[in-house]
Amino acid sequence: MKVVIFFIGFLLSLAVSSAAPSEISRLPYLQDMTSHSVVIAWRTRTAMIGEVQFSPSETSQPISQVKESQTTRKHVIKLSNLTPFKMYRYKIFGNQAPLTDWISFKTFPEGNDAKFTFAVFGDSGTDSTHQKRIAALVAASHPDFVLHTGDVIYDGKTDADFDSKFFAIYGALAEHVPFFPALGNHDFDWDGGKPYLANFYLPQNSPGKGRYYSFNYAQAHFDALDSNQSLAPSSFQYKWFAHDLADSTQPIKIVYFHHPPYSSGFHGSSLNIRASLAPLLKRYHVTLVLNGHDHDYERSKPIRGTTYVVTGGGGADLYPAFESAFTAYTQTIYDFVLCKVDGLHIHLDAINEQGKVFDQDDLEISPLSLSSDFH
Repeated sequence: MKVVIFFIGFLLSLAVSSAAPSEISRLPYLQDMTSHSVVIAWRTRTAMIGEVQFSPSETSQPISQVKESQTTRKHVIKLSNLTPFKMYRYKIFGNQAPLTDWISFKTFPEGNDAKFTFAVFGDSGTDSTHQKRIAALVAASHPDFVLHTGDVIYDGKTDADFDSKFFAIYGALAEHVPFFPALGNHDFDWDGGKPYLANFYLPQNSPGKGRYYSFNYAQAHFDALDSNQSLAPSSFQYKWFAHDLADSTQPIKIVYFHHPPYSSGFHGSSLNIRASLAPLLKRYHVTLVLNGHDHDYERSKPIRGTTYVVTGGGGADLYPAFESAFTAYTQTIYDFVLCKVDGLHIHLDAINEQGKVFDQDDLEISPLSLSSDFH
């Protein structure tokens, strides 16, 4: 059944791509979504004036539009003054001609009471068959948004690399839900991550200007960090991160970045990051830390109240998995993790490329209860 879902999803992706007019070289994708706004980006083969028409999904609602002021091939339009947790539809135009059919999305909720689902994976951008299988299963899981723990693109120095290794693979999903990636070492290696930053339009609420940032979804607060740069207590990034956690009123706090503080895999634990961040994560009761870098899956036992998950099986060649005293489960496997949040409860399903759940965990958010202390 799961294999059938994959092929249906793959064929749907091809159908959407083949139906797109020849003027579009990259299908529209959602970025930096909030309760009241969203960024829509796309690319065209020739320079033109881009436009987005949109309205609430009810057909009786009036249609609004946002239009660019000059011609370009790289189109980026922000829709503002949206209603929280509401379905919208949008259509892309170029030089006043429609380039897509109507496409739907739902804004983020406002407040601290929502059930939602997000998917997370990393180390994917190789254009492999494994990457495409995981991508189809992620789409079939219908997440509200997607996190990526880094190494979005391997050897990704041109827009064409991003087209073939990311947008062609995730495009049918990225039209409807936003992706929030973190910088991996292979993303950072190309000119300090400039090609990555030129292809994604991420929250600008930190000095990192998209290299690290945060966002909220209902009762959860998310921090994406750039572990390629210093996270020492004296660094700008650490100081911003500490203030960001302190300022958050969301009861659930989730942090994701590339290099894992706890890993038994080929690369192993990033001990400098562990030494810097572990006290901060404990102080602000961070429930879950998500990483990549090691191309395997590993879930830790709770460590001072925080569970650490390595999900680096998004499509690149796998590494052997080993165990440590802090390991709850590990496996060499292509995977993604589906997180279902309900109130102050998080359910984790680790899912392989055949669509089978191979590991599960349930996290109850209780800031006053701290778990076993492994080192």
